[in-house]
Amino acid sequence: MNKLAFIFFICFVSSSCLKPTNELPDFYYNYYPVNLDSWVEYDVIDIVHTSLGSDTLNYFLKEIKTNTFYDNEGELAQRVQRLWKFNLNDDYVIKDIWQEKVTSTTAEKVEENIRFTKLVFPIKNGEYWNGNAYNDQLFCEYTYDSIHEPYELNSFSFDSTVTVLQKDLYTAVDYQNAYEVYAKNVGLIYKKDINLSINLYNILNINEGRELEMTVINYSL
Repeated sequence: MNKLAFIFFICFVSSSCLKPTNELPDFYYNYYPVNLDSWVEYDVIDIVHTSLGSDTLNYFLKEIKTNTFYDNEGELAQRVQRLWKFNLNDDYVIKDIWQEKVTSTTAEKVEENIRFTKLVFPIKNGEYWNGNAYNDQLFCEYTYDSIHEPYELNSFSFDSTVTVLQKDLYTAVDYQNAYEVYAKNVGLIYKKDINLSINLYNILNINEGRELEMTVINYSL
C-alpha cells in the first residue's frame, strides 16, 4: 500500500468509528425541578442568639411552585408560595412569596428579595462559583462537596443527591457552616446554615448569631 492510499485508509477508518450522535451531555437540571404544583414540606428549626439569650422557633414549612412568569431579565421564572404552621394538625397559612428560575447555566432563588445562585450547570466535581453573584453581598464561594451520591434522611432514601458547600469558617471569634443537599427530581431536601459570633473557639460560648436547619418530611412531584 502506497503512502497516499494508507492516508485515505486511516481517514476512512476514523470517520467510520467516530459516528455522529444527537445525544446532548447531561447537565443534570433535574436536581432543581421546576414542575408547577409540585411541593416540598420541611421541619424547620430556627435559633436566634442575642446578648439576652437564645430564642428557638420550630415550625413546618411548605414550598409550592404555583405559576410561571417572566422576570426583570425577560427569563421564565417560577413563583414559590411558602406556607407555614406550628403544629402538624394545624392548617397551613401563607408566610411569604419567593421566586426562582433555572437558566442554561444556573439555578437561582430570590429569598427575601436577595438572589442567590444555588447551583451551576453542568453539575460536576471541582466547580466553584459565587453564590452572591447577583446580589450586593460579599463574595461567597460555593462548591459541590459531593455529587450523585445516595442520601438517607429520616425515612427517605434518595438514590442521587448533590451537596453544595456554602460556608466553612472556624476561627477564635467566628463559626460558619452552611450547606444544602439537593435530590434528583425533588430539589432541596436538607439545609443547614450556622453563622455565629463565638468566644475563643468555643462554639457553645455564643455572643450572637443564627442557626437554621430545614429537613424534608414530605414532597409531591
